[in-house]
Amino acid sequence: MSRIVNDQNHPRIMDNESFWMSDDGVITSVKSRPKSKILDLTITFRLNGKAEIEWARSRLKKIQFTERSSLARIGLEIASMRPPSLNRDRLILPCEAFLYDSSFPCASYYKELLKPDTSAGRLFYAPESQKLSADEIWQALDKNLIKLPNTTSIDRFGRVFLTPHKVRYTLPQTISKLDHFRLIEGYYPRSFLDKVQIRTDI
Repeated sequence: MSRIVNDQNHPRIMDNESFWMSDDGVITSVKSRPKSKILDLTITFRLNGKAEIEWARSRLKKIQFTERSSLARIGLEIASMRPPSLNRDRLILPCEAFLYDSSFPCASYYKELLKPDTSAGRLFYAPESQKLSADEIWQALDKNLIKLPNTTSIDRFGRVFLTPHKVRYTLPQTISKLDHFRLIEGYYPRSFLDKVQIRTDI
């Protein structure tokens, strides 16, 4: 299995068999739709050097987006149905953002949280050749290298089926607007949400 080398002494090595993930992408434009709760975002990702630019250029349609977990956990959904475009040393991704659960405390001001320069997520490329077989998945589970819900099943083709947890997580209304901004801007650690979230059995 090949891997990406990315440190101060080596350039980032790219090939068809490498799993790749970008640096954090930041929101560079925000536009509200008239009479809609959806925001149109542009998220920009900086590429590191000519090799990475050329590598990404030939794989634009296969690059996918993953939202920053701290945004998802406060009730925000960011999704993109289109691949990114390349502009010099930047990947530009058009996205839609909305509040997926109006019971979250940021419901009345969630649009203010998604402002320019906010870190929104990363892009990644996962080559087909790096997919684990059913046997490799079982070995990884046995060695505790990956963790999956107890209700997970794997068929003979190596496909993993995840059954949703029968629980719901929300945040208390005591979480203030300032708390939200501090979390998104990195002043609060990820453990902040672990401590305050409310679990409800379904």
